[in-house]
Parts: sequence; C-alpha cells; structure tokens
Amino acid sequence: MEKNRRKFLKDSGLLTGGLVLANSKGVVADDELKVNTDKDIIICVFQRGAADGLHSVVPHAEPDYFNRRPQTAVNDSIDLDGFFGLNPNLSALKAIWDNGDLGIVHAVGSNSDSRSHFEAQDTMEYADLDNNAIRTGWLSKFLTATKASDDTVFKSISLNNAVQKSILGEVETLTLSSLSNFDILTHEEIYGDTKQTMSGMFNNSDIFSDTSSVLVSAIDTIKQINPNDFPIDNGAVYPNSGFASKLRSLGVIIKAELGTQIVCVDIGGWDHHNDIGSAYPNLAQNFSNALLAFYQDMGERMNNITVLCMTEFGRRIAENASGGTDHGHGGVMYAIGKQVNGGQVYADWPGLDEGNQNRGDLEVTTDFREVFSELLLKRLKYSGTIEDIIPDYDYQGGIGLFKSE
Repeated sequence: MEKNRRKFLKDSGLLTGGLVLANSKGVVADDELKVNTDKDIIICVFQRGAADGLHSVVPHAEPDYFNRRPQTAVNDSIDLDGFFGLNPNLSALKAIWDNGDLGIVHAVGSNSDSRSHFEAQDTMEYADLDNNAIRTGWLSKFLTATKASDDTVFKSISLNNAVQKSILGEVETLTLSSLSNFDILTHEEIYGDTKQTMSGMFNNSDIFSDTSSVLVSAIDTIKQINPNDFPIDNGAVYPNSGFASKLRSLGVIIKAELGTQIVCVDIGGWDHHNDIGSAYPNLAQNFSNALLAFYQDMGERMNNITVLCMTEFGRRIAENASGGTDHGHGGVMYAIGKQVNGGQVYADWPGLDEGNQNRGDLEVTTDFREVFSELLLKRLKYSGTIEDIIPDYDYQGGIGLFKSE
C-alpha cells in the first residue's frame, strides 16, 4: 500500500531538514513540496529513428497499401474502426483504446522536405521549421513562460542520458536514466566530503551556485526514495526493457508527488530500412507493453497524466528491395490519458494512390504543431500566445484530440 505522501517526506528527513527548491529567485527552503494539481503531467515519448506509421497503424481497408508492400504488408492487423488496424505487435495498446483513453493521429508530421533524422528531430523538438534561427525547445519555452516560485527541481525531467532538445533551455531539467544510478560517483569514504564540495563549489558564481545546490538536493531526495514503498499497482507488469524501466522509475516519482510536470523519454531503434518483419516485433512489443504497464500502474492518476508519443517522420509508402522502408513524411502520433478523446484515429486521410502521394510518401495532412498547440492550451492550460512557444504557426483550433476542462 502506498505511503502517505507527507509521511514519506517526514520519514525521509525532507520535512525536518527542508527541501531545496529551484525557482526564478534562486534557491529557497520549503517545508513541503508544492504539487501541481490543475495541469496534467505531460510525458513526451520520442520514437527516434522514424517509426513506420503505415506498418504500425495499418490502413487495411485501402488496397494500395497491400499493392505497394507485397512482402512487408501487415495482413493480420487488429481492427480499430473498419479502416485502420493496429500491428499485432502493438496489441497491448488495444486495451487502452478499448477504454477510450488512446487517440491516434495519422498522416501527421512536418511539411519540411527534409528526410534527415537530425534535421527532422530538431524541427519537432524546437517546433520551429526555421533551421537558420537560434532555436529553443518548445517545452523549455513553456517552462520558462510559466515558471513560479514554488516550482520544484523535479518539475522538468529527462529520463535519458542527455537532455532532449525540447526541454533544453533556460529552466533547469533534472536528467536521470534510473533512480538507482542517480548519485555521485566517488569512493564511499569520501562521499560526504565530495557532496559538500559539490554543494558549495560554485558559491562565487551567480550562474552555477544554485545549480550545484539543487543537484545535491535532488540526489538526496532520490536516494531517500525506495521503490518498494511505491509498489506497482493494478496488476501492471512492466517488461524487462530499458524503456519500461524508465517508465517504472517515472511511476515511482509520480507517486512520490515531487511536483513533476514535464517529462521526456526516448525509445530508439525505429529506423527499419532492412527486414522490418524481423526487426520491428520485439521493439514494438517493448514499446506497447511498457506503455500499457505504465497506464495500468497509474490507474486513476491518468486523469491528470497525458502521454504523447511522436517520431520525426514516417516512411515511404512502398517497401524497398531490402524488406524495409525508407525515409518519408507522414507518420503517426499516439496520445494516452483519461483526458484524451480516445477510441478514434484522427486522420484527414490523403490516400496512398499515386495522385495523392508526396513524392512517394504519405502526405502530411495534420501539422504536428497543431497537436502541440492543442496540448499546450487544453492540458497544460497555457494562457499565453501560442506563437511565443511555437513561432510562425497559425493555430487552427485543434483536432479535438484532448479534452478541455
């Protein structure tokens, strides 16, 4: 049974000693964490490598799909709405769909002509198509625009070995690959001295003094969290994978109520130029099984959690000679949560015949920035101007993916 949050903080010594919090005025002590209650926790999952949307969410009612992929077409997709079906290796997502908590956006992406992974990822993470501009991550802009004195050091988290560009900017982001590995790497006998040195090593620097203190405080907090005090709920079973381990750690952080609002996590390996029939299944199963486990583990907490999965672009409509697919345009996004208008595929479907293709690619009919904008307004309750976060974009009012309370 989950510990009472206040009891957890008291037992861990965080209430008696005071937790160090980062804010725009520096570092302050507080006797209790301020927890976000009126906005969702947003979890952005990036499928790096350009996941094949046509292989994942199959337009099984369109003959051109099978004609253009005679060797790699998915013939046993799990029907969703009579037109689209899930790849059977994503079958775990069907349970979320059936609950009405999974919405899928198809033929979504950027109108940029680039087929470069790096350029396309940058475009999406900055939500800015101007490659020549000095750009900042779209989530970082949101965090900067909405920073408050009671923000905790755990407000923005990167579950990765490096901070994703979408949250890289003025507001500090906590980066950790796992709860167990978030620590100071030094010999045990000098651990205390090392930590004290780190805490004060930048005292004469206005730029870094707050950072060092906040980092040490975060380390102290993480070390006090015992995952056994926050057991997996609702019969959820996390698979044995790196991605699932990150989501399991995130589940513990959310249950500990540390004031988290924005989380970015990556799952790579989606660049299937060769033999997609062999390369795709394990990765897709890990991806979908981990998402289902997290969804089940969070239970009613999903009322205030939105997971948005994205990839830099889709693949070409036709398979290649190597049994895979090459870089294309239109792709797929997944949105998970109880504030998602789920159980439907959002697609202004362009069709796969030659007259509707974009140079052999699935045409983009939903700009990814429309989805980002709707998320900002409806789930993050952003009250500013969208163009301040997503430059040079004229928001069209959304596609109805998210609920607005």
